[in-house]
Amino acid sequence: MVGELIAGRYELEELVGSGGMSSVYRAHDRLLERTVALKILHEQFTRDDDYVERFRREARAVAQLTHPNIVTVIDRGEQDGRQFIVFEYVDGMNLKELMAQTRGSSTATSSRRTSCSTGTGAPRSRTSESPTPSTSTG
Repeated sequence: MVGELIAGRYELEELVGSGGMSSVYRAHDRLLERTVALKILHEQFTRDDDYVERFRREARAVAQLTHPNIVTVIDRGEQDGRQFIVFEYVDGMNLKELMAQTRGSSTATSSRRTSCSTGTGAPRSRTSESPTPSTSTG
């Protein structure tokens, strides 16, 4: 998939995470000349209407949120039956990496609380102080 062009616009550059339901790639938005995070529903779920609707609902829900610790949804779409969501990309640790690094510290607890309260799949945080309240890619 790396090197693939999605929607004639997003060039997949690197896999940055994968979960049970989807994978997240760092991608280059050729139209706006910027780096984005592109989340793609795993192929085995593309024919299951419940999973597709859940994925679409996630995009709508995250798009309604505005918070410094939640990345912005830029786009949502489908190509060749594959569902995708495009997020703002923020380089840094994800929640899993942060949790492993800080095991039990107040930063990890705070990040976990922020992540759980959103209940949706934002790949990374925007803030530099707390590098990553994020949820899983699955």
